[in-house]
Amino acid sequence: MFLPLLVVALAIAQEEKDPFPLPVGATARMGDMELRHGASIDNLAYSQDGSTIATAGDGRVVVWDAKTGFSKYTLDQRYVKAVAISSDNQILATGAFGRIYLWELATGKNINRFTGHSNIVEDLAFSPDNTKLASAGGSDKTVRIWNVESGEHLELTGHPGSVTHVGFTENGTLLAALSAGRGVRLWRIDDPGRHKEISQPGVTEMAVAPKGKMLALTGNKGIHLWDTASLSPRAHINQRAFKIAFSGTGQLLAATREQDVAIINVATHQVIAKTSFLGESHNIAYSGEVLAITGSDNVVHLHQGDTGAELNPPKGHQDTILTVAFAPDGDKVATAGRDTTIRLWDLDGQPLGILSGHTDDVELISFGPESKTLLSAGGEEVIRQWDLETQSETRKWTADGAKVFAFAADNSKVAWAPDLLILDVGSDERVKIEAPEQVRQLAFSPDGNLIAG
Repeated sequence: MFLPLLVVALAIAQEEKDPFPLPVGATARMGDMELRHGASIDNLAYSQDGSTIATAGDGRVVVWDAKTGFSKYTLDQRYVKAVAISSDNQILATGAFGRIYLWELATGKNINRFTGHSNIVEDLAFSPDNTKLASAGGSDKTVRIWNVESGEHLELTGHPGSVTHVGFTENGTLLAALSAGRGVRLWRIDDPGRHKEISQPGVTEMAVAPKGKMLALTGNKGIHLWDTASLSPRAHINQRAFKIAFSGTGQLLAATREQDVAIINVATHQVIAKTSFLGESHNIAYSGEVLAITGSDNVVHLHQGDTGAELNPPKGHQDTILTVAFAPDGDKVATAGRDTTIRLWDLDGQPLGILSGHTDDVELISFGPESKTLLSAGGEEVIRQWDLETQSETRKWTADGAKVFAFAADNSKVAWAPDLLILDVGSDERVKIEAPEQVRQLAFSPDGNLIAG
């Protein structure tokens, strides 16, 4: 997948040092690189002090400064899927195929390596005192509890299915292990021979409250809250969720769905806020009352944990850029793409505005001859005209069945195919051109009097 940013070579010098170096010959960037993993993100960890975020996926772990959005360092690690940060913010743990690595969080220096699992490590969790690390072995159906200092470990077996999630309860005396589709086994750390079961067919995700004795499970029948002391159900929340996470106080529960994240008051079981998301939301993690969310754009978005409001939203497109146009006056650039927006930039890469209204991919844009208007078209089969001074839509035309578009250089005409219709923008008159075969590409001559397809 292409990163949703544009690097343009312009004859302007950058005065400030960019922490993300530009390619040779480029002098401005439209969009930003902050918290962009750049590939599929499988897992996410957020330090309790709110200073650091770790993302894992596509064979690497990227550690970020959560305040600036800049990457601190990258760890190349094949098959990496699991990440965890100790509550004292000293150690980063990563899990890959059969191996677990411990790193100094501040520097990325490797300090230990554990082996034992026979498949990809699906999840990691530190004990509250950070002396132990639990690992979920996925399809090997085991859980291991490691001594962080010595590497000695205890193997826990007998799970009915693949173990995908682990988490310690508040005081560290119990370890919860989720077998996907089956339920949860609660292990006593001081006496592993004694364990209890929570049977919940269809369960796919688990979250352990950092405060209080509570466990949240979700699957195909909503969210279920359990008391880990009595093993009794506390509540059923009728919210479909893919991922769930408790806030730092345990008073809020975030739940991701297709294109939004619901924030739930644990005491009342009511949704108190929602935040919409472009594409699907994939992973979530709280640090205190700040919520980190990753999605199909492979970017970490930070939100206020109780209201869902995004903190410092990124400047650039949130999905692939499909088209670029320079204004005839040479003062600005427009970009558009799969996030359905058109974005205006000055030649230093600073945002000038966003044109919103399209409901599908924006595939073609063109400035008017005086740089005061813009035409756009795309997958929704609609052509729109924009006033760039007010940044508002002024006109639109339907183009039923259109697959490709072409604009005349002066924006006086628009053509689309496969039906090969030409629209006169000034008069709204449409002319159909008979073509010998289906047209898949279109282009106007420079004077707009001829069209090739």
